[in-house]
Amino acid sequence: MTNRTVPNAPWLAPSLVICALACAGCSDGGKEGQNRDASVSADSAPTESPARCLQGDGSQGTLEPCSCSFDCVSGFCHPEEETGQPGGSCEVLQCETNQECGDNHICRHIGGGITSCYERCVKNEDCSRATASCTSLGFCLNFCQYDSECSDGRVCDPYITLCVYPEDLLRDGLGSWAPCLRNEECLSQVCGSGRCFTNCSVERQGCPGNEVCVDLFDADLGWCFAPCHSDAECLEDNTKCLIPFGIASAGTVCAPPHFRL
Repeated sequence: MTNRTVPNAPWLAPSLVICALACAGCSDGGKEGQNRDASVSADSAPTESPARCLQGDGSQGTLEPCSCSFDCVSGFCHPEEETGQPGGSCEVLQCETNQECGDNHICRHIGGGITSCYERCVKNEDCSRATASCTSLGFCLNFCQYDSECSDGRVCDPYITLCVYPEDLLRDGLGSWAPCLRNEECLSQVCGSGRCFTNCSVERQGCPGNEVCVDLFDADLGWCFAPCHSDAECLEDNTKCLIPFGIASAGTVCAPPHFRL
């Protein structure tokens, strides 16, 4: 199988972030038990030419859009062209406390010895960016659902929910809820508990094909499912047409049998 070309910032992909954050966090108390990774720190921020910046005046706050590090108060930008995150994002990496992140932000450990700041939220309206979704873990994630949310000729890959160039779109892989052994087998690049899964925004409904985004955790960040009327319509191995976890608003979708209550 051909490996997919993905932007160089896997911690920005919602599926990967949720996998990491499900079992680890960074509280006001700091980084206990975590190794700081000097290779992913603000000290390693690139020295771009101001010509490619949005403003270049260092006025953009944490998680606000940016094109270069000169745009950001923190001095560190993850631009869309490198990370796939729509509009780019000013980052505070390797934070130790929530206070470092500023008001209404939280420091979280996201795996691999990396910590980063995220905007706190209880509901989607708490997220300051239109391309951000509130997760069940209480913070906002910035990701795309539609081509119009990307810039400079990039399009939104609905499986990895990041902005990529059209030639980097790959359709050689397993779809939502297909059985899997490794991340790279999945179009979403995420294999969890033996299944490929694709994250999405319930509000924006940007799943691939005719799939629908279902809220399973009372948050805007949901999972993509294929709608169905009978088991015969469910094409992935060992999936059934059911109401997931008894959530009537989801309707009937193709999902693993254990999703049936």
